[in-house]
Amino acid sequence: MFFSTSFDVPSSTQARRFPDDGSCLCRVPIELRGALYCAAVRDGNSDTIWRHLWSRIPTVSSDEKVRILKALGCTRDPELAKRLLALAADVKSPVNKRQLPTLMRSIAMHDSGPGIVLTFLAENLQK
Repeated sequence: MFFSTSFDVPSSTQARRFPDDGSCLCRVPIELRGALYCAAVRDGNSDTIWRHLWSRIPTVSSDEKVRILKALGCTRDPELAKRLLALAADVKSPVNKRQLPTLMRSIAMHDSGPGIVLTFLAENLQK
């Protein structure tokens, strides 16, 4: 997945790989990050980007964590959505349990998301 470091249409010399350390994200205005993350998860190599964003959750601010969780819910891959819910609900998860409804809403807004969320709730309501 490629991200431009400027707001112009990137040429091949302007585009560069998304660095593993997320250092280029500081150049993206905060107001655009959520949309950028969502588009990357939805339209890019979902699994790779998804894993990268998930790995950042323990180290980011609460606001950034919410942006990332909402974006992870943008995946078109039902298995990733299921995995996200399971990981987020785990007692060892870096996700605050108060953030689960936000995550569920994000997943429910995309393609097969409503069924995934309802199944997850049905299976985990008693836990």
